[in-house]
Amino acid sequence: MKLFKTLSFLVLLPLSLWGDVIPDYSFIQRRSRKVPNANLSFEKIILEERQGKFHVRVEFFFVGDFNNISQIAFPETEWYKLNNLNFHINGYTLIPSRKSSGSGFFQLNNGRYTAYYYSKIKNIKAKRNRLVVTYNFQPSIYDTKGTGHEFLYAEYILKTGASWKGNIGVAQAEIRLDRYNCKDLLFLSDSYRGKCSNVKLWQMKLVNFEPDRDIRFLLPNKGESSLHRH
Repeated sequence: MKLFKTLSFLVLLPLSLWGDVIPDYSFIQRRSRKVPNANLSFEKIILEERQGKFHVRVEFFFVGDFNNISQIAFPETEWYKLNNLNFHINGYTLIPSRKSSGSGFFQLNNGRYTAYYYSKIKNIKAKRNRLVVTYNFQPSIYDTKGTGHEFLYAEYILKTGASWKGNIGVAQAEIRLDRYNCKDLLFLSDSYRGKCSNVKLWQMKLVNFEPDRDIRFLLPNKGESSLHRH
């Protein structure tokens, strides 16, 4: 049984797999309770599946003051490692560091994380800023024991977007598929929902909202025996 690193008094809820950027990684460590003065006005989430592997690109557009934000962070859980993760802010690339929780978990809001990627930012005086996060991952297998079926389990965490000031203005998400079709997507009951725009594309749009759930879905496993199992 793994030991939790209890960093706040919040109740632990189900796992999250990856998520919206966090304005200051000290939110995870609970050393600071500052609320950022920047609003997340728009974000575009693209999850592109290529031969069973996912490539992720998320664009965030902020309006407001970045002066009280010293670091940004992105979480990782025990399901799989996020590979080649980078931050790109206003055209400049930041190579983040990775902080592991060791044998336990970091706790943030309603999630638990085995690691997070973080980078310091400073001297950002603009009132409108664009942040891009890119990475890729090889999904784990979700084994529905006793049924004879295996699935790939994937998720994008939106709840951490509530760390920014106010509501999120607009969030658009796309799942672009290669070896799968849109009808293969099986969304979990607590997931945000969208629709199939064509045979290879799923889309979703949310307006003026405070995120209280995530995008969570399964795809049938097509024999990727090298995938990590849970």
